[in-house]
Amino acid sequence: MTSGSAALRKARAAKNKREASSAAATSSAPHSPTASNVDRSKRTRLEEETSSRQDHVVVDLSGQDDPPLPGPHRLTAGLPADDFVLPPLYAHTELLTGVTKVKINPADEAILSDMGPEALRAEIAAQSMALLKLVEVATFLNGRECRYLEERDEARKELPSLQRRLAESEASCEVFREERKTLSANLKEAEDRLKTVSEERDSAVQKVDEQKGLIGELEGKLERLQVTGVVEDREKELDPQGEY
Repeated sequence: MTSGSAALRKARAAKNKREASSAAATSSAPHSPTASNVDRSKRTRLEEETSSRQDHVVVDLSGQDDPPLPGPHRLTAGLPADDFVLPPLYAHTELLTGVTKVKINPADEAILSDMGPEALRAEIAAQSMALLKLVEVATFLNGRECRYLEERDEARKELPSLQRRLAESEASCEVFREERKTLSANLKEAEDRLKTVSEERDSAVQKVDEQKGLIGELEGKLERLQVTGVVEDREKELDPQGEY
């Protein structure tokens, strides 16, 4: 509500008080009330009831888990609302029809009735500007949200393919694990075999060295035992090389 409407509201309240005091003074006279006085008193009572409804504190329903009548709860005149619950528009299959009458709160209707053309024009301009800004912000947020939703839908479309590729990768990884186990077992077996062959080779080399030493000893003995004398002709005929 703008400052102009607030000033008009205060002026309206002062006027109501003056009319109420004048109505009380006329009602104390002995003559019967006229039709204008009766209408004035009715209007005064209606305005007092309207003002009392504005000052009435609404029961706080925020503590309930499921309020029976959803709507703009906790509204107090002159104080901003902590929670303003919109009507359940999407929960109704059909909220407005061609015969639905849209009404204004009596307090707001009284304030609007007291506003002049300039005040109404200024109020319309201000609220229209606010509405256009709201539409602009909603359009911006809606475009960004639609882009996010489009990206989400594309990601959801790619999700089955990624899951399938992940399953294939996991299966291939499992095959590679089995192959690694097999290769590790074969490698261990080959290392054990290599160790055995190396030991056999070392043993064979040692035996060869021993045989070479034995051969050397035998050759030395043979050289010492070899006959160095003259060989007869008859012995040469039996053994041309002269060895016995």
